[in-house]
Amino acid sequence: MEYGLIIIGAGQAAAQCAVKTRDKGFTGSILVIGAEAYLPYQRPPLSKKYLSGELAYEELLIYPESFYNGKNIQFQLNTQISQIHPQDNAVETSAGEKLHYQNLVIATGSRPNQLPESILPKLDNVFSFRGIDDCHDIQNHFQPDQHLVILGGGYIGLELAAVAKNKGLHVTLLEKSPRILQRVACEESSTYIRKVHQQHGVNILENANVATFMHDAGNLQKIVLDDQQELPVDLMVVGIGVTANYEQAEACGITIQNRAIYVDAQCRTNIQNIYAIGDCTCFELGGQLTRLESVQNANEQAEIAASAINQQACSYKPVPWFWSDQFNLKLQISGFARDYNRVYSRIDEAKATASFWYFYQNHLVAVDAINDPRAFMLSKKYLGKSVVQAERIEDLQCELKEVFSPQPDKIAG
Repeated sequence: MEYGLIIIGAGQAAAQCAVKTRDKGFTGSILVIGAEAYLPYQRPPLSKKYLSGELAYEELLIYPESFYNGKNIQFQLNTQISQIHPQDNAVETSAGEKLHYQNLVIATGSRPNQLPESILPKLDNVFSFRGIDDCHDIQNHFQPDQHLVILGGGYIGLELAAVAKNKGLHVTLLEKSPRILQRVACEESSTYIRKVHQQHGVNILENANVATFMHDAGNLQKIVLDDQQELPVDLMVVGIGVTANYEQAEACGITIQNRAIYVDAQCRTNIQNIYAIGDCTCFELGGQLTRLESVQNANEQAEIAASAINQQACSYKPVPWFWSDQFNLKLQISGFARDYNRVYSRIDEAKATASFWYFYQNHLVAVDAINDPRAFMLSKKYLGKSVVQAERIEDLQCELKEVFSPQPDKIAG
């Protein structure tokens, strides 16, 4: 059977692409193929409200099944794609079924990085964190007074730490780098967030190197660090980044760069009628190859691909933004924390708010806003613009709007 559109992957990007393609006037058949058993669901709440039990499964779904039925969008779940055959306009499932397409969108996402089995074999109480099933496995071990070790000090690890601590677990977070969030945030943000976690009783160990994983009878029991410190373990979660799922695309001749599927401003690959969106992609942003692992990118690339499929004019020019919830912190991030040479800190202890403003010369590059939605919204408006007296940001007596108005209209190139 031939479909007007086949989407490989059934996550955020896939769901939105299917819906947007239909909404923009596409009349052909649409099939979404997913490896998991679930309809597309939101991933960010997994490490927050879903893990804590505050969010039900039905609330996690992006759309209910009836919504897709109403738009004549079909799903084939529990299905692995083994090969893409561009010469035949077809994909092949692991069961040997060939499905033909007129348009193909690859939305295969990413997978958690694992420790090599030579370092740590598969154990019953060691988990990765990416999908619903991972969340359910971890929930079964979330009991008060259990000892949780989190390997990796990125946002996922910190969110897990917050939820676990609130559930009464003893939490130790190990970060191999000199500080948490080193790859994605400035030192000032790391320091602020570290302090909050430590105040809540999270044991954060930076520059931490594991000497030995001690396990028996299929379970990790103890970790010994290179400084001979011993950590008891009832469960461990490995959160050391992700890898884009690009291998099937590479095998069929699609261009891969930066260990991801390279797409242009219309989310097109180098093969006609094959698009890619979401975490599996990279593209040019500010003159650099960029991967954006965010809901925003998934949604916006989905819309771009939907427009391109419907032969409507479009061009992807994202303004990145992200968010994270940890304890009483609502972190909202605009821009990309790279290519900066100065950070201005605005911390109001009385209001429990903070914002960290990244600049290159006098141009605003990115902002981390903590419990300060007005700073976040203002930052999105002025990203890339020149700020004449940026040092005034640190003066709490000065309203932020006074710092940014009036400003030159010129955008940084």
